[in-house]
Amino acid sequence: MRWRVGVLRSGAENIDWTDEREGGGWQDARDEAVEALCRRAEREGAQEFRLLVGEQEAYCWPGVTEAGELDLSNVRDIMPSRYRRG
Repeated sequence: MRWRVGVLRSGAENIDWTDEREGGGWQDARDEAVEALCRRAEREGAQEFRLLVGEQEAYCWPGVTEAGELDLSNVRDIMPSRYRRG
């Protein structure tokens, strides 16, 4: 299953799809995409990110801690770990 990670950079109007790959099943593709999103967020900082696994899309805005460090605590939970149709 195909997955993609993108970032909407400050001042941009369109998502820049920066990472993509063909994974195995939905769960493997989701896990790979979330890891890629974490790595991308560490490089890009607090911006708007998109995650697309198959046809499921999720949005993420990592925050910044009081110490000024990137807070990725919400990233791993942006898409449910089990795919449900319906």
